[in-house]
Amino acid sequence: MNQKINNNTKIIELTRVIKEILVLDDHVLWAVNGTTSLELQDIPCPTDNTEIITRRDIIKLLNEPTSQFIESMAKNISSPATLLLSTDRYNFTIHGDPIIYGRYDSLKPTQIPALWDALVSVHCEDTTALCTPIEWELLVAILTEKEDFIDLLKKTLNRRGYDSRLVVRLLREGRVEPETEDNVWKILESRG
Repeated sequence: MNQKINNNTKIIELTRVIKEILVLDDHVLWAVNGTTSLELQDIPCPTDNTEIITRRDIIKLLNEPTSQFIESMAKNISSPATLLLSTDRYNFTIHGDPIIYGRYDSLKPTQIPALWDALVSVHCEDTTALCTPIEWELLVAILTEKEDFIDLLKKTLNRRGYDSRLVVRLLREGRVEPETEDNVWKILESRG
């Protein structure tokens, strides 16, 4: 696993946010996603914004004055389902029951069991970050048509391999259209 993460101040602050979520509900569905998820899985794509997906009720609980740490962060509630937290150096966006929109499909991550079965555990400081798998990030990148991100993930999956059973489950449980499914397989089966 990525040995550089334990000395990373962003990851240290992320672990504090994770702990606050777990204080609210230690069985809650939550995961670090996007570029920070990949960074934690030793894929170089640094970013200043860290995204977490969870349930909408957790967003509501985080908005209540329950934690000195969360209260010390600048808060911006952009909707009842999204909470933006900021420290001096980093931003954390927590999405409650998000919907990811693309040209052909929309995905509801909290309603896709395969995603939650396949989370990658990464030890950070004195806690564990649950990260979305690379196969999920590829599906989201294809859905949202992020070409640079697709290329990075394609190269990574060519080098590391991928779980075809997970891909099938994500596509089926996400109820994606044939165009999206074809694009996912085209990327996974191409070389170079």
